[in-house]
Amino acid sequence: MTDYVDVPQANALYLEQQQVRAAIDLIDGGGTLTYLTISPASQDPVGLPVMPVSLTITGPVQASTMTALRAQLVARDTAITSELAALGVTNTPAR
Repeated sequence: MTDYVDVPQANALYLEQQQVRAAIDLIDGGGTLTYLTISPASQDPVGLPVMPVSLTITGPVQASTMTALRAQLVARDTAITSELAALGVTNTPAR
């Protein structure tokens, strides 16, 4: 059973999983990548902060990119399911 203090974390994971699954469904339905944000690998604690870069994708996206993106989303979905189980969440929606 989920500990009461873990409920906010479980809710956040559940919401993220819904979004991940919606993205997978869009890709499976022929959707494409239209917006991308690249974040720095790490922040230098003594240097100037490096800001993420956001881009709008205007041209066609390679099929291999969409395949890799889908695989990453599926891996995240699996990880979220494991995280929810570790918190004691049961009866999560099946994929």
